[in-house]
Amino acid sequence: MKEVQENQEKEKMMKLIYEVQDHFINDSKDSKLMVKLHTDYENEATKQEILKAARREFSLRKVPAEQMELYIHMFEEYMWRYYVIEPLINDDNITDINLYNEEHVTVLTGDNKRYVTDVKFHDRSDYLRFIRVTALKNEVNLSNINAQQVFVDATSNEKYKMRIDISTELINCSGSPYMHIRKNPKQKYQTEDLVYMGTMSEAEMDYIIKRFNEGTGMLIVGEGNSGKSTLLNALLDKADHNKKILVTQESDGELFTDSKNGGHPDILFQHLIQNRGEGGVNYLLGDLIEKGLVSDFNMFIIGEVKDNLSASKLLNASFTGAQAVTTLHGPDEFAGIEKMADYVCQGTGYRYAEALKLLRTFETIVFMKKRKLAGIAEIKGWDYKNERLLIEPADIMKGNLSDFLLAVEGWR
Repeated sequence: MKEVQENQEKEKMMKLIYEVQDHFINDSKDSKLMVKLHTDYENEATKQEILKAARREFSLRKVPAEQMELYIHMFEEYMWRYYVIEPLINDDNITDINLYNEEHVTVLTGDNKRYVTDVKFHDRSDYLRFIRVTALKNEVNLSNINAQQVFVDATSNEKYKMRIDISTELINCSGSPYMHIRKNPKQKYQTEDLVYMGTMSEAEMDYIIKRFNEGTGMLIVGEGNSGKSTLLNALLDKADHNKKILVTQESDGELFTDSKNGGHPDILFQHLIQNRGEGGVNYLLGDLIEKGLVSDFNMFIIGEVKDNLSASKLLNASFTGAQAVTTLHGPDEFAGIEKMADYVCQGTGYRYAEALKLLRTFETIVFMKKRKLAGIAEIKGWDYKNERLLIEPADIMKGNLSDFLLAVEGWR
């Protein structure tokens, strides 16, 4: 009997907390307070203003005075930051968090281990509200016309910028919204850190830095979470300070530098804008590169090439005399240049051999696997007679690339 009564009391409390949550989601005035707090979690005045509004809403719902602080405590737990997954965000061993539904939350660790956590939401309504509140705080619209959204939360955690991908129940077969969080450290790894961590040897890193600065272009290839962006981010601070660099990326926060603390002083960072509604404004990565050509940039970087427009525009930039650098997915060095050629063909109408010929400007191909350097190849030029790229493993890392080189020999 006592257990039944306690469950009823909890259900009543949760119902009222949900109602007050909904108030902050839907009320035009108070929802702005949540957005304001999200930009500055240390703003105590804004936090107290929210709690004052919450007390008012609980009073309107007849919460007894003696229970008010308990309700406010529960409200804070449910509204601030990231609720039940906050411990996962603060766990330095976790790089990615995946939320499938109220009972299924998985993580990926730095050593590429995946497992299901014991994190659970109170119920489905609790989970749905969490997704909506996360979108609200980041000023993201999850309407049907915006059922897939990618954005960055750079403010709510001291250690990490979080790239968040939400797809709603409109497009998910499960009928439940999905959220993926990639944690990017605010304190970036420098090249020296990567060497210390065993990502590669000091000699290999020195070689890559030299090619990054002196070559005409570089591809950094690997599977997801292989360390591609981490390496590129570290290389930014080793770029020649006489270079002016344009960096375009899918979302703000993955690639960055701090010019006040020794970082490169002449880098412009831009991110894409992609609205799906009628009359929406679109600035895709390729568009940003093309517009950058009218300025005096002499190095163009795309955080990750995923489409034919960005590949073809970056290739075009490389033929202006500027350096071109990007990352892209691929299981080895060969697959990286092959995928880049495929994108270029789609974006330009070139024959495959023509695309490969133009890609000789990407002189260095770095292959990352499981957050370690797994191979380096150099493009030496173009064999006009046989219409194939001349590619060799780099002297610094003569790894077993026989399968790769054999595949290159077969190119036509």
